[in-house]
Amino acid sequence: MGVLITNNDAAASPLGVILAVAITIILALLVLLMALQLPNLWYDPTVPDIFQITKIGGINPYGNFDENYVVVMNTGDTAYDNRNVSAKVYRNGDHLPDIPYINEHKFLPVKPNGIRLTGGAGTDNYLWNPNARIYIDFSQGTLHPRDTVQFDVYDRTTNQLISRDTYPHANAIQERCMRLYFNHQDA
Repeated sequence: MGVLITNNDAAASPLGVILAVAITIILALLVLLMALQLPNLWYDPTVPDIFQITKIGGINPYGNFDENYVVVMNTGDTAYDNRNVSAKVYRNGDHLPDIPYINEHKFLPVKPNGIRLTGGAGTDNYLWNPNARIYIDFSQGTLHPRDTVQFDVYDRTTNQLISRDTYPHANAIQERCMRLYFNHQDA
């Protein structure tokens, strides 16, 4: 008594073949994407605003109203060694004098032109603690009403940008959309 063999028993299921081909194509695409090192679509290229400009203009240490007076606060939860932190300031996109040190004891000997004075709790000792403020008193005529001021903070040991804030502040959604739009424009 023999076993009867038909062509149907030897044929592969069409569904199994389609599934095997689909899995193979998906795996090949994943390998291709990894090989091409395409950017991560979920990566957020924005720089955090740990150090935020809280106001521009106010009563300076001399007791006078000064529109060139900028106050910046550490809104993060980490204390930064102010000897290893520097800042670049921009007014309407124009680069103003660099602040080589946030620490006032290191800043005073190298005080750049265009900055009259720095101070505040964030410049004392060696730490810019959370919620501590600094002030920068720029020379007269540096800032004007309705100017846009950008404050970039760098780690001096790595030269890495660690914070960026722009004043006046836009709402968060609008600002994120603009940063994403302009970051894609540079590519």
